[in-house]
Amino acid sequence: MPVAAIVAAVLQYGPDILPAIQQLVTWIEGGKTTVTAADLTLLAQLGSKKSSDYLTATGGPPVILPK
Repeated sequence: MPVAAIVAAVLQYGPDILPAIQQLVTWIEGGKTTVTAADLTLLAQLGSKKSSDYLTATGGPPVILPK
């Protein structure tokens, strides 16, 4: 995936899009040619998480942003 496409996605959707991009790159590099309903469910789950969810899952402190 071109770096410019990743930068554009992050600028448009924020860093929360990175796990979904990582999964897509993994599929592409692995030669995946068919997308299943389970794949779409996984992408939806990745898209619904926030950066603070990933930090909390790794034992890091949750990030509270000012409103």
